[in-house]
Formats: sequence, structure tokens, C-alpha cells
Amino acid sequence: MRIKKIHFINDLLEQHKISNIYKSLNYSFNESIFYESEETDERVLVEINIAFPKFLIPTFNNNYYQTKKITQKYLDGFGIIIDPNTKDISQYLNTHFSKNSRAPIIKKMKRLESCFNIHYKVFYGAIVEETYTNLMHRTHAMLMRRFEQRKDNNFILNDWNKYVKLLFPLINNREASLFVIYNDVTPIQVSINFHYEKTFFAYIPAYDIDYAQFGLGNTAVYKQLEWCVENKYVYLDMGNGDYDYKKRWCNYSYELETHVYYKKSSISANILALKEINKIQFKNKAKDLLNSRLIKKIKEYYKTKTNKKISFSNNNIEKIDIEESNLTLKKIDLTKNSKREYLNEHIYNFIYTYKEHFDTISVYKISNETDSFIVKGKDNSIKIIFNK
Repeated sequence: MRIKKIHFINDLLEQHKISNIYKSLNYSFNESIFYESEETDERVLVEINIAFPKFLIPTFNNNYYQTKKITQKYLDGFGIIIDPNTKDISQYLNTHFSKNSRAPIIKKMKRLESCFNIHYKVFYGAIVEETYTNLMHRTHAMLMRRFEQRKDNNFILNDWNKYVKLLFPLINNREASLFVIYNDVTPIQVSINFHYEKTFFAYIPAYDIDYAQFGLGNTAVYKQLEWCVENKYVYLDMGNGDYDYKKRWCNYSYELETHVYYKKSSISANILALKEINKIQFKNKAKDLLNSRLIKKIKEYYKTKTNKKISFSNNNIEKIDIEESNLTLKKIDLTKNSKREYLNEHIYNFIYTYKEHFDTISVYKISNETDSFIVKGKDNSIKIIFNK
């Protein structure tokens, strides 16, 4: 084989496989060993490893080969280094966050738990196929809604069938896990994670966007970190992606890079390597252009314009005294999710605002009005009017 291309992170997480060009890998933040190997005889002219995370420091096999390292621009990753002296998650929160910044995280988690029948479940080392199938179906549905809302595409969704086949044996082999937040029996947040030694990779987060007020993303990271501390993990990796919650939680950031590994004495290897290096550098220049201020302004303009085309707005909400309204009402059965899906966001916002519990509220259809509803709690009621 003249040239070999490898996606480092994918091979590591999905197959627990690391290329034999690496003699050892050490954590960059404490220099302890992540991976060690013996040198093998397998050789190629050129090997390219993309998506190599710089929280690892590589040592390469074979002095007859040379390696060119090139940073992959705009793919910064974020993680949490877990001090071995950390006894519980509250210790990390107190050290990493100020009082004002950690208070909202705890407040929203407690609000979630006080408003719904919340419980948490970790599937690691054992999961039955029916449970797995149902959770993956729910995760896919939540991801679809989220990315439709963002008007965005996602590589996970494009390869969804691959992940469905891949993860079941990995979970049972303790190489992957599902962290789930349930409201009663309904998963409202699912995190798909990979495990390698004592490193936890939080890879695919999905949540029900109707619960946006409750900060499910922060609660998920809280529970993952809590589990990592309890199980003596050294690092929780949140991957690349410039999201606010990652920046909020992380105490470490890093870049991804590409390693072009080629035989020094071979003219053809040098030519092939140079060609690949030029391709990568060209892509980086293209990314510089796509991330320029002008392009960002153009993207934002068209995104705003697209959002204005939505024909079904539902922002007409008013507080109402149901006892004095003289309305004809028909009660909605809240156990039938399919009948109230488009109402959920407003129901949950009402619950959050007035600190109600889901079991204590009632929802009514106003019989003589089109697309109008009442949400009633113990002391407050609102009227929702859907405007076409």
C-alpha cells in the first residue's frame, strides 16, 4: 500500500485501535501513559492520521520515517482534567466555578427535579436489545428536531445506521455507554459516550428541545463528571465544537492536528506526502476565508431571513383568570404525548416559570376558539393562542 489514511479518533473510539506508527501516547497535561506499543514490521510509504487530539503527545516508531504535523483549524476541542485528589463533583464545582456561575447550574437541575419525576440511568457494561433500540430511536428523533431547529446538518445523523449497529456490542463490552435523563419513562436527554482506559469521551449529546429552559446540557455534564469522579477517571473529553456549555465546564482546550508520516529515503513517499500536506494547508486557508467576518455576516443574514419565513408562530401567550373567563373548555389527556406535542414547549415553560409540578397542572382546549388552549396550575393559568 502506497498511502494509508486513518481517522484517529474514529478508530480509537469505535474499534479501540491505534495506528502502529505510534510507539507511545502520553497525556499532555500530566505526561502519564495513555497508550504504549511494540514496534511492528508493517510499513507503508505514507500514512495520514487526521483528527489527532493534542491532549495526547505522540512518540513515533521507526527512525527511517519522518512526520509532519499540521493543525486542523477551527476544530478546537474541550475537556475536563480530573484531579486525582477530587473526592466529589462539588469539589470541582467549587474550584472551577465562581458562586455566581455555578448557582444557575444547580438551580436549573433542582428545578428540573422538582417539576418532573426525574431519574438518571447509566447503561455501561449491560443493556438489553429492546431498551437499546428504543433509546437509539428516541435519540435520533431528538437530534433530528434539534438540527431542524438550527437549520443545520450533522455528520452523526448522516451515519446514524452505522452508530446503531456499532454501539450495542460496545456498551456491553464496557467500551461505550448511554447516560440517560428520564422524565418518568420518557428519555429527555441521552448522551452517547465512548470509553478508553480511564478517559471518558462524551461524543453525542441529544436532548428534547421542549425542555430548553431547564438546562439539560449542563445537567448531563454534571452527571457525567460525577460518574467520572466516582469511577476514578482522569479525563472527560467533550470533543470539538464551539459551544458555550463546553467552554463553561472545561478546564482544558486543545487543537486537532493531522500527522503525515512518510519514509524519508523514498522519493515517491516525499512526493505523495508533499501533495497531502499541500491539500491540508489549502483546506486551512479555505477555512480562514469561510470564517472571515464578511462570510459570517452573510451567513447570519440568510439564517435570519430563512427564520422569518416560518409560517406558524406561537408567541401569543397571556395570563388569564380561568375562573372568570366563562370559556367552554375540553380537558386534554396529558398522558397521550402525540396529541400535545406542539404544546409541550409552552407547558414546560409554564411549569418552569411558576415552579409547578407536571402532575399538578391541567391543559384545556378552548372549544369555541381555533388553536387556543389553557394551561392551569395551582395558582396561575395562561392562555396560548397559535397564530397562523
